[in-house]
Amino acid sequence: MEEAAAAALSLEEQATLLRDAVASFRTT
Repeated sequence: MEEAAAAALSLEEQATLLRDAVASFRTT
């Protein structure tokens, strides 16, 4: 159960980083 929560958190983190990267890329 703990591993699943950690995996979901890391997945959410990756999504946030990806969104930020795309946002900065489109701004350039």
